[in-house]
Amino acid sequence: TTNTGTQKVTTATVAATAGAATGDTETFVVSNLTNGVAYTFRVAAVNVNPTGQGQGDFSASTAPVTPSALPGTPQIASVAVVGVAGSVQVSWNDLQASDPTIASYVLQYREAGGDWQPFGAAIVGTSATIDGLTDGTAYTFQVAAVNSFGRQGDFSAESDPATPSPAPGQPVI
Repeated sequence: TTNTGTQKVTTATVAATAGAATGDTETFVVSNLTNGVAYTFRVAAVNVNPTGQGQGDFSASTAPVTPSALPGTPQIASVAVVGVAGSVQVSWNDLQASDPTIASYVLQYREAGGDWQPFGAAIVGTSATIDGLTDGTAYTFQVAAVNSFGRQGDFSAESDPATPSPAPGQPVI
């Protein structure tokens, strides 16, 4: 490991796979990197011969790669019928307080036993009102966080069911 200005350079020697043929792809997993820090990589071949080792030129550097941990799993705080035909409001806890890399959330819903349906695009914030549901039909919801690196975490536990219904009509005297 050496420092070159503001960049840290680390060198690792990795044994080639036994029996690898010319042109085969070798893989090496680099661990203990810092999430949110960009890294570039390059590689050089080293030959061992009777007179010593010979190292070839390094490859061109890769494009920067930024490792990131999966975001945590949010928990649904409430599911409320809002009194508008086909609408339910879903709220969840804010993970940004503990993980500033959270960029948005994704929400899914389904009828009992049905397939999960995505709700629109990414949601910024900790609640969403789902419109266009069928009144009188029970729905459940789940939410997942997406970090600024585009990685989506696990979905929350499924919410309790909510059944949208319109507000009652105005009585007639």
